[in-house]
Amino acid sequence: MTGLLKNYGKLETAFLYLTSLGLFLIMMVIVVDVVMRYLLNAPLSWSFDLISMYLVTLVFFPALADTFSRGGHIKVDMFDAFRRTKVFAFFEIVGYLIAIIFFSLILWKMAETGWEAFVEKEVVDGAIPWPTWPPQAFGAVGVSLLIISMAIGIAARAQALLEGRVYEAEGEQHYPGEHVE
Repeated sequence: MTGLLKNYGKLETAFLYLTSLGLFLIMMVIVVDVVMRYLLNAPLSWSFDLISMYLVTLVFFPALADTFSRGGHIKVDMFDAFRRTKVFAFFEIVGYLIAIIFFSLILWKMAETGWEAFVEKEVVDGAIPWPTWPPQAFGAVGVSLLIISMAIGIAARAQALLEGRVYEAEGEQHYPGEHVE
């Protein structure tokens, strides 16, 4: 099981690199667009569509699972006093199950919408007829990874509860030098 988790962690990291590439591409397209617009009076007519449709979804969705695994999503600190208790672990499992149901509905709708756009060959009406299905695919992959991360979290907490111990959250994993409040 640990080998599988290690490989899944590598997959999350690979998608995090993809997210970094998307952020880099956003910056480069904006720099080129600004230079073209203000120095040559010839802006890139396609930059907004590329960034808003493709690159923003590429930056956001693939990073969901890694952010979840490191405990980076918004949490309610009101119950921190109970964090190291079995009751808290139980309610985390319940919360993750509810979240999995919610995100499964999101995944289903993204996949359905993306598939329909792919089959119908839908494109945006703009300077370049960009296909509309890739952002749905980026979102579906990112949400799928998030669901898997939540399932792994449920399994780890359930195993700890069955063994009669309190689950030690791995959400305190942060990168060296990373500021976390």
